[in-house]
Order: sequence, then C-alpha cells, then structure tokens
Amino acid sequence: MKKIVSVLLCVMLCASAFSACSKQVEIREMKITYDARLSDYSDEAKNAYTALFNAVMNCEESAEVGEEVYDEATTMFYTSFPLSDLVDSIKQNSDSKSVRIRYKNSSKEHKKLVEKFKKEASVILDDCKAGTASDNEFILNLYSFLAQNVEIDYSRSTAYDAIVEKKGSSSAFEAAFNFLLQQEGIPAARVYAKGYDATHFLTELEINGEKYYFDPCGEKVYSQGKGLSYFGMTYMGLQKNGIECDLTFADKSTAVPEQNSDMFAGLFQTKSYEYSNSVISATHSDGQITEISF
Repeated sequence: MKKIVSVLLCVMLCASAFSACSKQVEIREMKITYDARLSDYSDEAKNAYTALFNAVMNCEESAEVGEEVYDEATTMFYTSFPLSDLVDSIKQNSDSKSVRIRYKNSSKEHKKLVEKFKKEASVILDDCKAGTASDNEFILNLYSFLAQNVEIDYSRSTAYDAIVEKKGSSSAFEAAFNFLLQQEGIPAARVYAKGYDATHFLTELEINGEKYYFDPCGEKVYSQGKGLSYFGMTYMGLQKNGIECDLTFADKSTAVPEQNSDMFAGLFQTKSYEYSNSVISATHSDGQITEISF
C-alpha cells in the first residue's frame, strides 16, 4: 500500500512539475519604442537613441551619440526606456561623436537585472493577452493589471519600478503603461498634469480618431483597480477626477483635451466591471450598470 501511495505521489509531483514548466512564459526581446510625441525627432536622433537602447541592453560602456543629437536622444532615452533606471550617467566624449555610459551596478549584476526586467515585462504582456487580444482589449487588460498589481509608493517613479518591483507613483504607473502599450505597437504619449498629488502623469491614446486620457494610478487609489473611473477621460472626466487641464507632453508642447467626445463618461465612479464580446459592463457604487461597446 505504501509503495502504491509513493508511486502516486511521485506521479502527481511529476505532473505538477510538467504543468509548471508548460506554463512558463516565453521571454520576449524588448522592442525599441519611444513616446509618440517624440516621433517627429530627426532620424539621426532616433538612431542615437537606438544605439543607447542597445548599449544598455548589452551593458556596453559606449554608444554612438553625436553632440548635435545628444539632447533629443537622451530625452527619448529617459522618457521611453525603463532600463534607463539602471544607468548612473551618460556623458559626451571629447570626440563629440560618442558617449560613455556608467552603470549603477557591476556588469554581472546589470545583466541579471536586464533579464529580470525582460521576464517581468513578458509575464505582464502574457497575462494581458498581448498578441492574441484586440488592441482595445489589451489596453483594458493592461490598465487593470497595473491598477490592481502595482502598489502606491511615491518614492518610486520609473517604469522599471512598476514593472519589476510592482511599486510606484503616478509617474511609474504611467511610464509602465506607456512602455508596454508601445511594445504592442499602440502609440502612447506621456502627459504631465496637475492633480491631487502635485504633478500627475497620464497617458494619451487615440481611439477611433479621438484623444482620451488614462490614469491607472488614479484607478488604484479610487477602486484598487477594480473599476474604470480613470479610464478614457476627456475634458469633463479630467475635471471630475480633480485633474487640471493644463497639460503638457514630453516634448514640452501643450496637450488640449477634447470636449466633444464622452465615449467613456459613463464609467465615472465605477467600482467593478466585466468585459465580454467587446462590451464593458461597469457597476457603479449605487449598483447601476453602464454598458459601453469597446
């Protein structure tokens, strides 16, 4: 009898191990992406940013970044690339054609952190059905994932913090949302606003030709990520949620919220939702249900 039990336990353990292995997420190579508002930068600046991106991914100590595009390339780097958090400094070399990069950690540790970041980003993308869901469903999934799984920590401000440490301020929430959307080819722009915690960060997306603003950090505070009160805001939605409409982009230009579209207005003060057959069914605090095709 003991032998039979032992054999069964062994089979169960093997099956469990096999199941765990079969559920392992494929580690994705991160795509070279950047904030949508920086897309008008010169090809030279984009090439320099690409050089920085690749150098940091591979822990290289130099990159070809000319002095004439240094400002634009580093703006793209610090605005759009989560692994900039692992860099101590980037300084122009005397040849004015390249930069030297210093890291916060040893080469061995840096490479481990890069792999950890790729793994955590891949897990999030997989959980949010990247590559299988429609763009709209992916936006919804990612918004809720971050709002539910990242904890508020005002001392942390980067996408790396939100993706790897699962902690952050509105800056970290926005940067992670923005970067992961871009990984799926969805153009996203960082927006600087005035809100309930001084400078507040939003993501601007264009849906059906109209602009909307998303705030997974605000959703965390209001509904622990269960609702959609800060999802797809326009002018009135920003006002209702205490966010002033004096908005600017990463390129320092002004963002102008549209007032003629209220596609998601009915989601204000919702505490939970379900999504099925391209329809959001969101429940308000008083039990009222709003349905929106998305």
